[in-house]
Amino acid sequence: MVPFLQASEKRELREKLHRAYFMKGDNDNANDTKATLLGIIALRQEKARLLGYADHAAFILEENMAKNAERVSAFLERLWTPTLLKMRTEPRSSRPSSTGAGEDTSSPPGTGGTPPRS
Repeated sequence: MVPFLQASEKRELREKLHRAYFMKGDNDNANDTKATLLGIIALRQEKARLLGYADHAAFILEENMAKNAERVSAFLERLWTPTLLKMRTEPRSSRPSSTGAGEDTSSPPGTGGTPPRS
């Protein structure tokens, strides 16, 4: 699927494939999975609360390497400053093309615009 989406010059076919793939459980028909997904989310939240966690995300973080949201934020902050410094000293031509002109780099992605502590 991805090679077709990347290489095809037929926009209407790329769009049709993209919509069909990403909307496959959201068509308001017999194969719709929205209600099932909402049930799964509710069960995950209930499981987390029964195990003493605030929510499913807190449970998953504890089960995985990060352990809690504070450690995730600390990790991102430790990465952000050296990454930003490297980006500013690297020639623009060697940067990935996904970096947009005028992109806000004052705070790490996913931090809600909160700049890292110094």
